[in-house]
Amino acid sequence: MGLKLKTHVAIPRYEKEGGEFDHGDVEWKSGDLFIAHPSKNTIEIVAEGDGKTSDFYHQCTISDAPQASGVVVPQGEKIVFVACRSANKVMWLDAEFSWWLGEIKVGAEPNGLAWDAGRKRLFVSCIKDRAAHLVSPKEGTTHSVTALPGRPRWCVFDKAGDRYLQAIQEPSVIVVLNAESGAITTTVPISRPKAHGLAVDDEGKRMFVACDSGALVVVDLKTLKESATVTLAGKPNVIWYNGKRDRLYLAIEDTGVVEVVDCKSMKSVETVPTEVDAKSIAFDPTRQRLYSFFEKTGRIAVFQES
Repeated sequence: MGLKLKTHVAIPRYEKEGGEFDHGDVEWKSGDLFIAHPSKNTIEIVAEGDGKTSDFYHQCTISDAPQASGVVVPQGEKIVFVACRSANKVMWLDAEFSWWLGEIKVGAEPNGLAWDAGRKRLFVSCIKDRAAHLVSPKEGTTHSVTALPGRPRWCVFDKAGDRYLQAIQEPSVIVVLNAESGAITTTVPISRPKAHGLAVDDEGKRMFVACDSGALVVVDLKTLKESATVTLAGKPNVIWYNGKRDRLYLAIEDTGVVEVVDCKSMKSVETVPTEVDAKSIAFDPTRQRLYSFFEKTGRIAVFQES
């Protein structure tokens, strides 16, 4: 069992000098991958071919996404949310036809996005004003704006707990917010500095916190107490949890690998070479496929779980 490299997909007109990718997400039904390309103010779409005339390919580029950063696909909604950092807004596009459908203004420099499927609400954490905005995008409604205790990193929705979880860089904490009101209910201190990447194991009721200091911290979502720590191969950024195989994938940007942690033993079991500065990944649980975004060469690496 392990990640096997299938291919690389080149992104057209990528500028290797100053080029950058940010977050990405997969629409599970189609398998299409949506990638934020902030240096071009675009969203790039990578799709799978028919296996006869083509394998994976760059499907299209969607323009007019100012400094695109966070990307979240609310499964079953046929849309893609994109945080546009320099425009202080969140936009959404049609996942099938790839055109923009709408936008909503939020705070300064939005980045983190988390979707509450039951309420059809989007949680948006904004870097510059250090605030969380809870919005109903299609209605154009802002339900709450909550001050955060520091620079926000990534965020997730904890379905079982009906709450949002927000990583704060300094102090290194996880802020827990009520899903209905957006109010802070508690703050969870993290023992390792600079909390950043987040993922949730809904079935096991665990939260995985990747810290810039080179550590993974596991928090029991029932008690909100730490249950394990793992020393990593370098500085992690984006992380994804694979519930089918109980594995966690971490993009380690400074050493240029994807590190794989077995979440039963809580031990690192695999390091897969990527590229230095490849800080972002996306995971397709339906097809058991992992994507790594290569910033130096403007390519998307496609890995298959065996």
